[in-house]
Amino acid sequence: MPIYGQPTAISNVEFSHMLKKTKPPVGWSNKIAVANSGGPDSTCLLFLINRYLLEHPSPSLRPRRVISFTVDHDLQKKSSDMANHCRLFAQSIGVEHITRKIPWGEGAYPPRPSPGDMFERTARDARYALLLQTLTRADADVLAVGHHADDQVETALMRLGMGSTQLGAGGMRACRRWGMGAGMNDRSLTWAGHKGMSKWIVRPLLDVGKDRILATCEQNNLEYITDPTNFQPHITIRNAIRRLIDGTPDLDHLNLPPDIIEKVESINKSLSSVPAPLDLTAGLESLRGAVNFFHSQLEDVDSQVDSILKRCRLPSPPGTFLMALASVSDVKRFLLQQGMVLRILRTISFYPWGSLQSEAGRRQLSLKQIITKLWNPDPFTAGIKPFVAGGGVLWKPVVFRREKIKDVTRVSDLLSDDTVAWLATRQPPFDKKKKLPQIARDSPLFRDITNLLVYGLDLWKTNNGPDYVEILFDCRFLVSFRLPHIPIEILSALMSGRGKLLLQASSRWYSPLVLYQDHGAARIVHSLVSDDFSGAHSWDNKSTEGKVCVDWIVVKFIRTLNAI
Repeated sequence: MPIYGQPTAISNVEFSHMLKKTKPPVGWSNKIAVANSGGPDSTCLLFLINRYLLEHPSPSLRPRRVISFTVDHDLQKKSSDMANHCRLFAQSIGVEHITRKIPWGEGAYPPRPSPGDMFERTARDARYALLLQTLTRADADVLAVGHHADDQVETALMRLGMGSTQLGAGGMRACRRWGMGAGMNDRSLTWAGHKGMSKWIVRPLLDVGKDRILATCEQNNLEYITDPTNFQPHITIRNAIRRLIDGTPDLDHLNLPPDIIEKVESINKSLSSVPAPLDLTAGLESLRGAVNFFHSQLEDVDSQVDSILKRCRLPSPPGTFLMALASVSDVKRFLLQQGMVLRILRTISFYPWGSLQSEAGRRQLSLKQIITKLWNPDPFTAGIKPFVAGGGVLWKPVVFRREKIKDVTRVSDLLSDDTVAWLATRQPPFDKKKKLPQIARDSPLFRDITNLLVYGLDLWKTNNGPDYVEILFDCRFLVSFRLPHIPIEILSALMSGRGKLLLQASSRWYSPLVLYQDHGAARIVHSLVSDDFSGAHSWDNKSTEGKVCVDWIVVKFIRTLNAI
């Protein structure tokens, strides 16, 4: 019987509600993977998910199976022992387990960090790269991680220390899309590409404190291991925050390096601005209250931004966003304006979806510049020209007239029934010498995809690969080729090396054109983009006129406007 005031173990009924709160918008996949480090958090999470599935055996429910993933960082003498502990625990509760060792120095992985190096960020990037690879190979779409309420406090405080916005201080989401990662191609360790858009990270324990996780482990006799580096404050800002929250009296006792001291002081400065001023020594419960305030604010902004964007959006070509000015003129709250701009930037940008670059680095100066211009009540009279303020997005004042987008150069050209709007499009590429928009052969807007298709054809014909090839173009469009349907004459030309298939951006909206080149002459074989816009009418009633379409190619805009 639990003692009053003591933390209680997490029940199966309680965990059932926790898990349901993290359900991805697309629903659960058949398999759910758990990132298992062997520590109390991931040990508890793996146990709870497995127990939940055992007590809910209905074949109609998802997820149906849980898999344990462990990454062996190979940076400590005992790392293999820790990985072996994870394997034995998973086996003891009847869960499939996979251990992968980081291949330092191979492919996109950097050389193994040397003793004394600040390896935390490098190890994290390598770990998540390997987790995504393992998730894909295991045919699972969801990775569950053991982050809990105390981690949420630390994360929010860290973001404040790095100058984050109030939205960033909302901390981690219970469910988030993996996203495209960072970098611009698969030569980058943090790259996830289009596959990351259909993968999810969930955090079922995010509302639970560490004390209850430990109580759950104790009640169920779960053995776990503790990583001593988690408590060494000089290693990371997170560890320093952890020690200060735990009651270490002041910074002098921790012997912190100057960069971490500076971040701690920045955190305290940010905390002084919350409704109930705090500092890092206020105690865990008080800090949870402050972080909960920021997190509730984030959820509220997400919900309102969803509604506003749906209301103000006008039909426009795939890969663009058209916003009616009159529909947002009543949005005065800065956090809502900021949330809208960040969402549009991330959707239209050519930087990887979910990266800081796709949101103009979340720089306050950039966001304020965009907001000031977008919320000007009369951009044409004010003489506001098309502009770029980060994120690779061009903003342009236009009018929406008879279901068409029109450029206006003079105020006198405006008609009484025109809808004044802002159009967000991909930033035009520039030639470094001429400073003029152009599409060069070494640009991300031009790709020779012949070798990729030939490689995919070889794999498919030998039953070692799927019957399709997917190519991410400009981090914005997914171009899919259905291999069995490629015309025999094109297929033969590709396999013999005589023919080529090319991707090139169209001249205005930068959507991909698929070109077939044979004997030096190139012709467009596909130019139609599947428009997923859910409005009542197409953006242009002549939008498909002059378009070329074949049944063996499908082009879709892959970025989402959703909050996650």
